[in-house]
Amino acid sequence: MSDLGERLYDQLMMLAWSLNSACSSSDACSDFSIVDYLALKTVGEQQGCPVQTIGKTLGITKSGATRIVKRLESRDLLKTHSSPEDGRVRCLKLTESGQNCLIEIQRYQSERITKALKGMESEQSQQLEQSLQNLLKTLSSE
Repeated sequence: MSDLGERLYDQLMMLAWSLNSACSSSDACSDFSIVDYLALKTVGEQQGCPVQTIGKTLGITKSGATRIVKRLESRDLLKTHSSPEDGRVRCLKLTESGQNCLIEIQRYQSERITKALKGMESEQSQQLEQSLQNLLKTLSSE
């Protein structure tokens, strides 16, 4: 790995970690991992999706996705139901608490980032956004 690649990887991992579980005051959102957030976000975007969608989206096994779903279900953030087309397939839906938690996390983290960006000039923050978009696009196409 190049020095630049190594430094950027480390910095991005530290950034992801700093955004990992920080939330505001809600008990439902406390001790919340980035994997939990991504699972909720996926279900929020694809209400009624099967459990396998979590696995595919996060790049994890079906059993790993099932564990995440069970953890979120035990916190009353997700509900499962049988698919009307195939009763063997378990589909997911956000509960009201899950929807509120997702909104709360997004709001809280957005406010944190907005506050941090106020210390930058507008051009710098726009360059940062463009650079992150370009990096994500490049990594997604590999």
